[in-house]
Order: sequence, then structure tokens, then C-alpha cells
Amino acid sequence: NYQPIVELRSGTVVGFEALVRWTHAEHGPVPAAQFVPLDEELGLLIKLGHAVLSTATSQVQRWSVGNATPLSVHVNVSGPELIAPDFVDRVRDCLRLSHLPGRQLVLEVPATVVERHLGIARGVFSALRSLGVRVAVEDVDAGGPLAGQLSSLQVAILKVDRTEMNLSLHNGDAELGFYKFYYQVLHHWILDNNEYTVFCDLKQNRDRTRLPTLRRVLNNANRTSVVRDVQSLPSPQVVPLQLCDVLLGAAA
Repeated sequence: NYQPIVELRSGTVVGFEALVRWTHAEHGPVPAAQFVPLDEELGLLIKLGHAVLSTATSQVQRWSVGNATPLSVHVNVSGPELIAPDFVDRVRDCLRLSHLPGRQLVLEVPATVVERHLGIARGVFSALRSLGVRVAVEDVDAGGPLAGQLSSLQVAILKVDRTEMNLSLHNGDAELGFYKFYYQVLHHWILDNNEYTVFCDLKQNRDRTRLPTLRRVLNNANRTSVVRDVQSLPSPQVVPLQLCDVLLGAAA
């Protein structure tokens, strides 16, 4: 199945997330939570993952032809797939056979898998970047141990479970909660003796001091570096910046 990804301001479909589903002949739809663990037990996850990647890249490339905006496709990656020695080669082959540009593919990896295989993940993510492929890490705990490794991993997208955000700590002010999240993520990227411009996804900015405050606290995070500016941009302008040498903070 393909779940559309929609740019909320324009209502435009900009991509799809490929979700594996199984409809049993007698029992009907079987939840992934039931059959994926069985696939893992039987050693079939790598084959299943490759089939999903191959099918999804080909399908979305066909949909992209003639579309005004190139469509992206998000595909989940399991632990066994990530650590397989030929994983990057499999991704490269799928891109070649489907003719989908690497920049239109996003591979989503659970944070728990990245933490468990940190050394391997660092090398795999670097190889994927050379193909133009973006990596998303799912269910990130901004205050957890993985947050301190983000600068070395250089992932393009962080996905945070909204249910893990306690907005009551911010008097129900979701916007303030996201700005605090930006800080928790970005301050790990402020390295010694560098200058930065930070781009974050556009919020309502009811409090006009929030962007300057974010810039100030980021500057305080590392006295040997300088954050020149923090800009808030609409989502369509933020996405291309994920491929640039800039700091990016975005939260859904």
C-alpha cells in the first residue's frame, strides 16, 4: 500500500510511504505486527525488504513521469537489512533498474536499530548519501543517547512520535515545544570553530522573539562557533536544503 505524503499548505501530494500489507485468502488483512516478526524468525526479512524497495521505487518512478513535482518514496528498513553486507548494492540496483533518482528515495530506519548497530549505520548512511539517498531516523528521543551521535550520522530527517511529546510542560503551546525540540537536536551539531546558518520549518511564530532566542541559545551551546542566522521557511523550500551543507531542523 502507498500512503500519500501531502504538503499541508498547498494540499499537493509530494510523495508516498510504501507500507507492506498481507491479505490472507481466508482471514483477510493480517497486521504487519503479526507477520513481520514471523518473517524475521524465518529469515525472510531481507528478501521481503528488497521486494518492497524494488516495487516501490519502480511504481513511484512511473507516477513521477509527467508529474509537475518529482515524487519521493519512503521505504522502511529493518535491522537485518541494514547490517546485510550487500544492502547498499541492493539499493543501488533498485535505483538503476527503476530509473528513480536517488534524491527521491528516503529510507526510514528505527532509532533502536541505529543505536544497536551504530558503527555499521554510520558507514551505510555515508554510502547512501553518495547515491543521493536520504535517510530518516524514526522515533527519535531528542534527549536520548542517540541525539549526541546525530552529527556523525548526518541523517536528513528525524521523525518524532508526537505522543512522546509532553506539551503540558509548555502550557499546551505546541509551537514552543517544537522550538525546544529544535534546540535539543541542533545543539549537538554545533561543532568547534565553525559558522552556521540554521533553517527550520515555518511555524506560526506567535512570539516573534523565538527565532532570535533559538539563535542565542545555540550560540551559547558552543562559544567557539557562531550561528549567524536562524531562518524559518515554508516546507517546500526546506526540503531542497536537506541536500545542502546547512543545519536543518524540522518536525512534523
